[in-house]
Amino acid sequence: ALLPAAKKKMASDEVGSLVASVRDHLRFKQLAVYSIETFTKVLGPPNPKWRDHVERALEIDAAKVVINCLRAHPGDEAVLAAATRCLSRLAVDATNAKIIAREGGVDAVLESIGKVSANNKDGFDAGPALALLETMTDHRFEVTADMLAILATFDGCERILEKVTRSQRGVDAAVKADVARKLLPLRFANKNNVLDSLKVFHRLVVNDQETKLFLRQYVDTFVAVAAKFSEDDDDSDSEPLLLRVVARLVYALLDSDVAALLKKLPQNDDLATVLATLAADVGDEIAASGGVRAIVRALEGKASQRAREDLVRTITRLATSAKGLDDILKNHPTILTQLVDELKKEESSGFTDESSSSSSSTSPSAIAALVLKAMNEICAAARTLPKEFVPALDTVLAALTERKSGGPLVAERALEFLLHGLKSGSIPSVAAAPKKMVSAVAAAMKAYPSSDGVQLAACRVLRHLATATTTTTTTAAEKRTALLSC
Repeated sequence: ALLPAAKKKMASDEVGSLVASVRDHLRFKQLAVYSIETFTKVLGPPNPKWRDHVERALEIDAAKVVINCLRAHPGDEAVLAAATRCLSRLAVDATNAKIIAREGGVDAVLESIGKVSANNKDGFDAGPALALLETMTDHRFEVTADMLAILATFDGCERILEKVTRSQRGVDAAVKADVARKLLPLRFANKNNVLDSLKVFHRLVVNDQETKLFLRQYVDTFVAVAAKFSEDDDDSDSEPLLLRVVARLVYALLDSDVAALLKKLPQNDDLATVLATLAADVGDEIAASGGVRAIVRALEGKASQRAREDLVRTITRLATSAKGLDDILKNHPTILTQLVDELKKEESSGFTDESSSSSSSTSPSAIAALVLKAMNEICAAARTLPKEFVPALDTVLAALTERKSGGPLVAERALEFLLHGLKSGSIPSVAAAPKKMVSAVAAAMKAYPSSDGVQLAACRVLRHLATATTTTTTTAAEKRTALLSC
């Protein structure tokens, strides 16, 4: 068997021979492509020695040889594809990426892409070249405005631009390269490309006034984008993210005018997602612009499960806003009744346990957990349990005691709701029926013994029951008896 040193020497000899072949055939296009492709095969799996080969290749300036071949045949599609695949294999880490950049690899690739594109009016596969540029970006290669100006003209560049503009340097370069104009019109064939473009637009808009003024004329186009993909059921999982990005972009373009934004958006399920997106940051503005009224109307209508989830999430966020909470309690108390109705609706579905359901975030248990969270946020912010929530008691107890409960998260939030009611004295039936309450709490503790959240919340409820001031209907002894019997 060969010793490790001997094996490494053989690997070095093999790589040296392959690189020499590329160098020798540099001026002969077909032979150069064949030599590069043969070399590329040893630089990655399934070759077990590929890491040693990459290390050796960089020691003998293999990247420079491949880049020289690219420069020798600018505008040739076959050479561009072969060379960029090879360089992608060599750019396995930041150190190697820097070597490729130092040797002018990115400039050579962009130059060749431009010439290939000019020679192929019907288009060409820029995938390998873009894959290399994305790899370089992943290694935090600093791009220039000139590079972005060329890159932004090609289909498939959106993902790279999205990564580049995550840094302030990248944003500055993109602004200088006038990337916003080059990305329009949007390429609708690929939803991910559209999503990445919208992310780039948002970053440019919040950093550059001129870009904001330019893109403002496309507000209706961006709203139409949301509507277009909302109607597309092929990839609905990514739909809310796209809607959220559109909401933030249009919000920025309209100078943070929520009222103008609400008027622009269609009054359908998408409005729920937009409200949920913005409520985390601008709850007061949403309340002042009639957002709570829009939520009431949406809940009264035939909203989808996803929209219901987003509407409840919006209520939760508005409850932490002073104006939002005030608007809910004083002007739109019906929204509290709507939350109770939503909870009862989920009770009729059996509070399907999230651990046994699909991964969908709109399962009954997920919505029930969101509704309870919204109710708890309102109780905490208002420092009382509103009278509209009192009818929810039986449903909350059912969530704790029924065999098909909603899982530990629903149980924990149901217990928190009980605690709010006990502390405020707003649940009149509790004092008259302590055993029923304690039985429900005990059932939850038995059902989820490993859930710290359930156990802690249950102990707080039991402690309050045991120490609360006695009433004419329930003596301290009766409370203790109820606790012990469960």
